[in-house]
Amino acid sequence: MIKSIILILLVLFLVSCAPSQASISTAIAETQAALPTSTPTSTPIPTATINPCTNLGWDDIAIYLKQFDVQIKNLIVGTSIQAYLTSLGNYQEKINNVIIDACTENARQTIISGMGNQIKGMQIILNNGKQEDSVLALFQGKIMIEDAKKELLTFGIVFNYP
Repeated sequence: MIKSIILILLVLFLVSCAPSQASISTAIAETQAALPTSTPTSTPIPTATINPCTNLGWDDIAIYLKQFDVQIKNLIVGTSIQAYLTSLGNYQEKINNVIIDACTENARQTIISGMGNQIKGMQIILNNGKQEDSVLALFQGKIMIEDAKKELLTFGIVFNYP
């Protein structure tokens, strides 16, 4: 019997500790008021990235570079070495003066440096220098121009040069 009385007292104690219906309703109302109101939001649609680099000026550079190639292969008999080398350097200056997008400037400077190597190679040949030095300089110049073409391709620019 004592066990029954203890059990009843324990149940009454637990029931008295439970919150009232009014307390539960108040807590729910306060929780809902604290929640942010749900308003429909739009998700931004990703847009394509616009490439700021264009082929501005690169057709002109290709023409000058082709003219440079013709000139480097055709030393006219009777032309002084200095005049010949100066005429080759003039093509570097022409290419440097072409207006291009700033993002392609590194490719232009690589081409101009490559041309410089080719001019150096021709200078070695004309001064009866070591053939292997001239071939190396000419080859390095061509590689640098090819590197510039690859860099331009990363911007989506096809450089029309052989």
